Amino acid sequence: MFRKGARSENPKAGGELEFWIPVVSLTSGLISSEIIQLGPDTVVPHPDHPEIICFEVSNAGGRSIKAHARKRYVPVRKELLKGGFMTLVENARQKGWKTLWAAAEQKASVTSVSNMFSSFWSDRLRNELSIKDPLKALYSLRHNFRDALSAAGATQDEKNQLMGHAEAGTGKKYATKKKPRVVDIVRLNELIQSMKLPLLDRIEWPSP
Repeated sequence: MFRKGARSENPKAGGELEFWIPVVSLTSGLISSEIIQLGPDTVVPHPDHPEIICFEVSNAGGRSIKAHARKRYVPVRKELLKGGFMTLVENARQKGWKTLWAAAEQKASVTSVSNMFSSFWSDRLRNELSIKDPLKALYSLRHNFRDALSAAGATQDEKNQLMGHAEAGTGKKYATKKKPRVVDIVRLNELIQSMKLPLLDRIEWPSP
């Protein structure tokens, strides 16, 4: 899939989602339901720094997110921009799609597409690749993103801003939320682009 451009014929794999969900999750920390809801209107220049292309995660256009704190701009990693992701965006725009994915356009429910892909990924991991460690799952890529941010020097606030975590008064789950801090998108972009992700150099990217 990553080295030779192969795609599974299993409908649960979701076509191009099979390639892009893991890559986007690893480089941005987005969860699968957020990635599936990406559309031509949500891969955009940042309003204050148009030189920085971002994923805009919000409830615009009838999208669903779990909490207000998850609304955010996440800079797109340079390898994705050079590796065909913007072609995907333009293709969806020309077709008038709400999302970037044919599989999502054919289904009424984002949850259905997300659940099918999670099932496909788990089956491949456990049965085809014999990876039984329960800590290695699709969601692990979000943890890899967090760890790579930490290694790049990100503060806890910066990780919260990129991953959509609420800022709690005491750092506890049910504490009163503080007023969100000002987001420095230039700094967040520097962190995203500087993360050490050797896998990206080994991928055979789709043609731009």
